[in-house]
Amino acid sequence: RIVVNTRMLVELTFDIGIYDKDFKQKKTIVSITNPTGLEFYPARLIAITSNRQVYFPEKNDQYIINKYDLDGTLLQSFGREYKRVPFSEKVKEYDRNYQSTIPPVRRTSLPKYPPVVRQIMVGDNDLVWVIAGEWNGDTAKIHAFASTIDIFDKNGNFLYTFSSPYIGSVSIIRNDRLYSTPTEDDRFIRVFKINYNY
Repeated sequence: RIVVNTRMLVELTFDIGIYDKDFKQKKTIVSITNPTGLEFYPARLIAITSNRQVYFPEKNDQYIINKYDLDGTLLQSFGREYKRVPFSEKVKEYDRNYQSTIPPVRRTSLPKYPPVVRQIMVGDNDLVWVIAGEWNGDTAKIHAFASTIDIFDKNGNFLYTFSSPYIGSVSIIRNDRLYSTPTEDDRFIRVFKINYNY
């Protein structure tokens, strides 16, 4: 079992560790401290390949993804040139409406920029799918706008980028099929057959 623990003081610290079947910790693979940020959920950001290698972003404000083995050795860092874009007016409007439903003492302010890496998925052939920047999960509505997805090979080489309104917060890839995310305005899970042509 690989478990992510979260400790929060001033910053968020994520400990990625290996546990036995009784949840006794065997070792810590890596401990990563990040500044707090909107929707920085470690469960969406950790991905494990068929070769038991672990992907996790280095920071939430840079496009850097680190690959580790199960001994905690850093095998590789990769990403792509990326210009951060502030949240769109559509997300700001959604956030204002959402915050108005929360008691004043619990309201939070939307940061200027979305986190860079929102989710990492690994396909059956170990290609790495990365959802980057503003995504449909920021409004909880699948048709609000399309998420941006980048694909890298297992060596960290950038292959392709595309956008889709159906890929978001809890999408998964299994058996060369991509399963979409149900949202507030669309409860269907769509299944797409993946064909790689690059």
